[in-house]
Amino acid sequence: MPTEVDVSPDARQGLTELKNRVISGRIHKLLRRLKNWPNVSGCKPLSGDLAGKYRMRTGDYRLQFRVETKVEQVEEKQLDKGKAAKMARQVEHHLVTEEKIGHRDGFVRQVAHDDASSKKERGSERLCASSSSASH
Repeated sequence: MPTEVDVSPDARQGLTELKNRVISGRIHKLLRRLKNWPNVSGCKPLSGDLAGKYRMRTGDYRLQFRVETKVEQVEEKQLDKGKAAKMARQVEHHLVTEEKIGHRDGFVRQVAHDDASSKKERGSERLCASSSSASH
Protein backbone atom coordinates (compact mmCIF):
# COMPACT_ATOMS: atom_id res chain seq x y z
CA MET A 1 0.00 0.00 0.00
CA PRO A 2 2.18 2.87 -1.20
CA THR A 3 1.42 6.21 0.41
CA GLU A 4 2.61 9.59 -0.78
CA VAL A 5 2.56 12.57 1.61
CA ASP A 6 2.21 16.04 0.09
CA VAL A 7 2.48 19.30 2.05
CA SER A 8 0.36 22.17 0.74
CA PRO A 9 1.77 25.73 0.57
CA ASP A 10 -0.38 26.78 3.57
CA ALA A 11 0.90 23.86 5.64
CA ARG A 12 4.49 24.53 4.53
CA GLN A 13 4.11 28.15 5.65
CA GLY A 14 2.75 27.00 9.03
CA LEU A 15 5.73 24.68 9.37
CA THR A 16 8.27 27.40 8.57
CA GLU A 17 6.62 29.75 11.08
CA LEU A 18 7.33 27.32 13.93
CA LYS A 19 10.10 28.81 16.04
CA ASN A 20 10.46 25.89 18.44
CA ARG A 21 12.81 23.22 17.08
CA VAL A 22 11.33 20.54 19.36
CA ILE A 23 7.79 21.15 18.06
CA SER A 24 9.10 21.33 14.49
CA GLY A 25 10.77 17.95 15.00
CA ARG A 26 7.54 16.47 16.36
CA ILE A 27 5.59 17.75 13.36
CA HIS A 28 8.14 16.21 10.96
CA LYS A 29 7.81 12.93 12.85
CA LEU A 30 4.02 13.02 12.40
CA LEU A 31 4.47 13.69 8.67
CA ARG A 32 6.76 10.64 8.41
CA ARG A 33 4.18 8.53 10.29
CA LEU A 34 1.54 9.47 7.70
CA LYS A 35 3.52 7.49 5.11
CA ASN A 36 2.09 4.39 6.83
CA TRP A 37 -1.51 5.38 6.09
CA PRO A 38 -4.01 3.81 6.93
CA ASN A 39 -2.03 2.19 9.79
CA VAL A 40 -1.51 5.46 11.68
CA SER A 41 -2.72 5.93 15.23
CA GLY A 42 -3.85 9.24 16.68
CA CYS A 43 -5.80 10.45 13.64
CA LYS A 44 -9.19 11.94 14.34
CA PRO A 45 -11.76 12.20 11.54
CA LEU A 46 -13.32 15.65 11.42
CA SER A 47 -17.03 16.32 11.01
CA GLY A 48 -19.39 19.04 9.84
CA ASP A 49 -17.92 21.38 7.25
CA LEU A 50 -14.60 19.53 7.59
CA ALA A 51 -16.02 16.04 6.99
CA GLY A 52 -13.63 13.91 4.97
CA LYS A 53 -10.59 15.49 6.60
CA TYR A 54 -8.52 14.35 9.57
CA ARG A 55 -6.38 15.90 12.23
CA MET A 56 -3.42 14.81 14.33
CA ARG A 57 -1.97 16.61 17.28
CA THR A 58 1.28 16.87 19.15
CA GLY A 59 1.07 18.93 22.32
CA ASP A 60 -0.69 22.20 21.46
CA TYR A 61 -0.07 21.88 17.72
CA ARG A 62 -2.41 20.46 15.09
CA LEU A 63 -2.08 19.02 11.59
CA GLN A 64 -5.09 18.90 9.29
CA PHE A 65 -5.00 16.65 6.25
CA ARG A 66 -7.12 14.81 3.71
CA VAL A 67 -6.60 11.40 2.15
CA GLU A 68 -7.33 10.34 -1.42
CA THR A 69 -7.32 6.61 -2.17
CA LYS A 70 -7.09 5.00 -5.59
CA VAL A 71 -7.56 1.28 -6.11
CA GLU A 72 -5.69 -0.50 -8.89
CA GLN A 73 -6.15 -4.06 -10.15
CA VAL A 74 -2.85 -5.92 -10.44
CA GLU A 75 -2.47 -9.28 -12.15
CA GLU A 76 0.25 -11.62 -10.98
CA LYS A 77 1.43 -14.92 -12.37
CA GLN A 78 1.81 -17.65 -9.78
CA LEU A 79 2.54 -21.33 -9.87
CA ASP A 80 -0.31 -23.44 -8.50
CA LYS A 81 0.46 -27.17 -8.32
CA GLY A 82 2.99 -26.82 -11.11
CA LYS A 83 0.66 -24.86 -13.37
CA ALA A 84 0.88 -21.15 -14.11
CA ALA A 85 -2.14 -19.24 -12.91
CA LYS A 86 -3.07 -15.59 -13.11
CA MET A 87 -4.14 -14.03 -9.85
CA ALA A 88 -5.70 -10.59 -9.61
CA ARG A 89 -5.49 -8.45 -6.51
CA GLN A 90 -6.30 -4.90 -5.60
CA VAL A 91 -3.62 -2.45 -4.54
CA GLU A 92 -4.52 0.79 -2.79
CA HIS A 93 -2.51 3.94 -3.43
CA HIS A 94 -2.95 6.73 -0.89
CA LEU A 95 -2.20 10.42 -1.27
CA VAL A 96 -2.14 12.26 2.06
CA THR A 97 -2.26 16.03 1.60
CA GLU A 98 -1.26 18.06 4.64
CA GLU A 99 -3.42 21.18 4.47
CA LYS A 100 -2.75 23.12 7.64
CA ILE A 101 -0.24 23.12 10.52
CA GLY A 102 -0.47 25.42 13.53
CA HIS A 103 -1.04 26.09 17.20
CA ARG A 104 -4.40 25.04 18.61
CA ASP A 105 -5.27 28.64 19.54
CA GLY A 106 -7.04 29.94 16.49
CA PHE A 107 -6.43 26.75 14.50
CA VAL A 108 -10.07 25.66 14.50
CA ARG A 109 -11.33 29.23 14.08
CA GLN A 110 -8.90 29.77 11.19
CA VAL A 111 -9.96 26.52 9.53
CA ALA A 112 -13.64 27.44 9.97
CA HIS A 113 -12.97 30.97 8.65
CA ASP A 114 -11.10 29.63 5.59
CA ASP A 115 -13.93 27.19 4.91
CA ALA A 116 -16.60 29.90 5.33
CA SER A 117 -14.67 32.22 3.00
CA SER A 118 -14.46 29.59 0.30
CA LYS A 119 -18.19 28.85 0.67
CA LYS A 120 -18.93 32.57 0.39
CA GLU A 121 -16.84 32.80 -2.78
CA ARG A 122 -18.56 29.77 -4.28
CA GLY A 123 -21.95 31.25 -3.32
CA SER A 124 -21.16 34.55 -5.00
CA GLU A 125 -19.96 32.68 -8.10
CA ARG A 126 -23.27 30.79 -8.19
CA LEU A 127 -25.19 34.03 -7.68
CA CYS A 128 -23.31 35.68 -10.55
CA ALA A 129 -23.86 32.65 -12.76
CA SER A 130 -27.58 32.50 -11.99
CA SER A 131 -27.94 36.26 -12.49
CA SER A 132 -26.31 36.14 -15.89
CA SER A 133 -28.39 33.15 -16.98
CA ALA A 134 -31.59 34.81 -15.72
CA SER A 135 -30.90 37.95 -17.77
CA HIS A 136 -30.73 35.96 -21.04
